[in-house]
Amino acid sequence: IAAGVAPRPSRPGRPVPFRPYSSRDAHVMLQLRRSREAIVVSEGSKGHILCDLFDGAIRAGRTIRSGTLPELRDMKKYGGREAPEEIGAFALRAATKEILDPAVEDIVVKYAACITEADGSIALGKKISEMRKRVTEEVESWTIKQFGEEQTETVRASVVRGTLRKELHAPTIEMRKGGSPDVDRIVQSVVKELNQKLCRPNVPN
Repeated sequence: IAAGVAPRPSRPGRPVPFRPYSSRDAHVMLQLRRSREAIVVSEGSKGHILCDLFDGAIRAGRTIRSGTLPELRDMKKYGGREAPEEIGAFALRAATKEILDPAVEDIVVKYAACITEADGSIALGKKISEMRKRVTEEVESWTIKQFGEEQTETVRASVVRGTLRKELHAPTIEMRKGGSPDVDRIVQSVVKELNQKLCRPNVPN
């Protein structure tokens, strides 16, 4: 909904055009922010998982409309008009891979972290969340040391996100099956792949 690509109940069966720079479609962002405010007022701290959900949606919608993803920049010239099918489909695939899918995955991990086990021990979801957070922070720290703060505004940012998502999938499944993946090994694996993708010859020890 935040990205403007969800099916509309009032128009069943009709395709939804991807128009990230339509001012009319962007009105949903204000509605989402007001909905989040209402949750805070009515639920307080009890509504934190819903707030996380709305925060993720708002962040995804804002990122899609910010123009930071190179594949979406060609869509600006169409504004509120529907782009040619091929261009729109290409932009939507890129937005789904780089923005929407990671946003959904992040919310799922946060939700899992809120589920406590019956015996009162740390929930599996929280352990997974902590593992993913540690890997992400260490890799982002390495990336900034290599390329500087401005890397977050370039194509390198999407490369880092995509590599992290791919490399974190297997250890997440491993943890769900009761395993304990080596975080340092995961970081090394991500850094090695980033070195190859971003043309950096040296991998830190």
